[in-house]
Amino acid sequence: MRKKVKRIIFDVIGAVCILIGLVGFALPLLPGFVFIIIGIYIFSLHSEWVRTRMYLWRDKNPKVKHFFEQAELKLKTVFRV
Repeated sequence: MRKKVKRIIFDVIGAVCILIGLVGFALPLLPGFVFIIIGIYIFSLHSEWVRTRMYLWRDKNPKVKHFFEQAELKLKTVFRV
């Protein structure tokens, strides 16, 4: 029961981050890319498919690989995963 509640909370947070990221692409005041990455990472904690796609995309784009690695380290400390 507790895991299910935790997963629902993470899914809601991930969805909100992705929505903020999409709004951020349209508005110049919000950093859209950052919120998209955070949302994808949160979804990758529970979904093998998302995790695989995230790592494939990260490895194909060396410009964002460093950013991804830094964000992943910070998020691991926040979510203690």
